Amino acid sequence: MATIVQPYIFSWKHIECDSDLNRLRLVVAALDDESFVSHLEQRRGKGRDDYPVRPVWNAMLAGIVLQHPSAASLLRELMRNGELRDLCGFDCKGRARRIFTPIARHTAKWNTAYARRSSVERVNSRLDCVLGFEQHTIRGQKKMTTRVTLALIVLLAMALGRVMADQAELMRSLVAPVKRAA
Repeated sequence: MATIVQPYIFSWKHIECDSDLNRLRLVVAALDDESFVSHLEQRRGKGRDDYPVRPVWNAMLAGIVLQHPSAASLLRELMRNGELRDLCGFDCKGRARRIFTPIARHTAKWNTAYARRSSVERVNSRLDCVLGFEQHTIRGQKKMTTRVTLALIVLLAMALGRVMADQAELMRSLVAPVKRAA
């Protein structure tokens, strides 16, 4: 008895062999989600509008297609992958420039540009990273202004204390021990 091999109507082999971005293009093209996205835009109303609804929705789809375990890993991928940002529809020339930099991080070109930061940028970085403003829980502009002012006063007082203790070479250090004069 002869066996006749019947081809599948839809084979997963073609999709599994395809690149991740092509799979995402396939999903975005196949979904009829215009009414859903317009509903989300209406629900947003006058709420926070950091990013348009369509790119965020496409990014959520990308997280599933690319099998990211968390939103944080998806954000890291979006920061790293310019083609994915374009495919999702993020406009990197506008508001997202701080997050999605035009130069890929952790490259020689990035390190060269990063070394040219001004002293103000270094102080802002120190406020964010060392003094805990990057993940703060302060609510309200007056409270935040007060807290930042106090943090800057502490930074300047530490620098002045180093100079007064004859340790001018350590005036930028927040952690070096202060040596008392005998």
